[in-house]
Parts: sequence; C-alpha cells; structure tokens
Amino acid sequence: NWSIGPVPGYRANRTHGSVVINGSRTTIPLNWTAVTYTVHVQAMGLPNGTLWWINLTRGGNYTSATGSLNFTRPNGTYAYTVGTTDPDYAGVPGNITVTGGNQTVDLFFEFIASIVSFASTGLPNGTHWSAVLGNQTNSSTSAWVNFTVLAGVYGYQIGGVPGYTLPTFHGHIAVGSGLSYEVALSWTPTTYPIQFTEQGLPNGTVWTVTVNGTAHTSNLSGITVPEVNGSYPYSFGPVAGFISPSADAADPGPGTDRDRRV
Repeated sequence: NWSIGPVPGYRANRTHGSVVINGSRTTIPLNWTAVTYTVHVQAMGLPNGTLWWINLTRGGNYTSATGSLNFTRPNGTYAYTVGTTDPDYAGVPGNITVTGGNQTVDLFFEFIASIVSFASTGLPNGTHWSAVLGNQTNSSTSAWVNFTVLAGVYGYQIGGVPGYTLPTFHGHIAVGSGLSYEVALSWTPTTYPIQFTEQGLPNGTVWTVTVNGTAHTSNLSGITVPEVNGSYPYSFGPVAGFISPSADAADPGPGTDRDRRV
C-alpha cells in the first residue's frame, strides 16, 4: 500500500492505493493541480449601479455593476488595480494574499470630484443670476450656484444682473481633488450720475442742491450726484440776492445719466 503526503496549496489526483511489484519498475502517475480559493471582493463608496472593475497583474480582469464579485485563485499574492466608469470616483490599488482559505477584500472608492460654490450677496431675494465655470453653465434664484468638477484650473465668468455690479465678473480658480471651494460675490447697486449745472451765479458762488434728503454743495458750476435706478426729489438751497429755481423729481431712469440745468 502507498499514500501521498499533503502539499500545501496543491491537490493530487490520487492520494493512496496499492501496488504490485513483479520484477520490474512500476510507475504510478500523479497529477497535481493547484487548490483554488474563493476571493470575495466588496466595492464601497460608489453610487448604486456604478460599473467598476478589478484587474489582477497576474491574470484576471473582473467587472461588476453591483457591490461585489467573486473569483477563485490559488495560494499567492496578487497585486491589483481598480477603476470605475464614474470619473468622480477613484479606487486605491493594493494586494490580495491567498493562504489556504477563502478571502474577503474590501475596495474603497473615494470621491475625487470637488465642489465649487459661488456665493452671492447683495442681490434682492429671488433675483436670477448665472455663472460659467470651465464649460459648465449653472444659474440660480438663490444665493448659491454650485459646480462639481475634477481637479484642474478653471476660468469662470459671472453673468450680468441689470442694476447691479461686481468688482470683477471673471477670474480663475485652481481646484484640487475631493475638496470644496467658495467664491464670494458681493453685488452692489450700479450708480448713475445726476449732473446739476447752474447758470446765472457769479463765479465762485457757493450753492447747494439736496437730493433725496442729502445736501451737496459746490462753488463750481456743476454738482454731480451718483444714484441707483429710481426717482428722487431734489431742491436748491437759497443764494443771497438770487432766486432759487423750481425743482422736480430727479429720475436717473433705468441705467441712464441725467442732466439738470438750474
């Protein structure tokens, strides 16, 4: 009778038996095959239904659109890389070691896209405004316009809002991976000049015009008052020896200049 001792990681087609020796060499063929074990891979961090894959450097490419997959491997250490069809996520490469039993491997996919938010202040509630970042355009009637982008340098452009202005409407932002960025936008009302020009006073005479309750004084022939769109009352202060002109409402109008001769 004969028997074969175990070899870790391998299985013989026969492990024991009996042999009859009759005056000549007797050959007993043994075929060894590697024992394989199940490797259960779990993908974590991806949105449901996202296609992902694991590639083993020593053979074997496996793909799944669910949260896990299985394959078999004999004992050994296998380097792997991972990937996904969603460009906002990336997996971390690593190694799988099989040592005489089934293995479970957790793959962690990280969200590598970044959030760029444009935060607007100074506009009336419900005002529609927009922003362009790279080749994306978004708009909002709230205080925020948000973009999801990968790492890189992006140019941005802010759309105009009638009656309001910004210190600058464009710029660039450098974006890293998996971070959040905020670009503050401080809108201010656009002002337009109301030009009051006097006639009939001697050179150097001090005179005053009051617009919307604020007095403006000069000894020159003109007074310029900046105002936002709207309608404003105005009046002239007395000048000794002269009759003050009558006044009406000073209305800059929607985005226009106004000239008043007095």
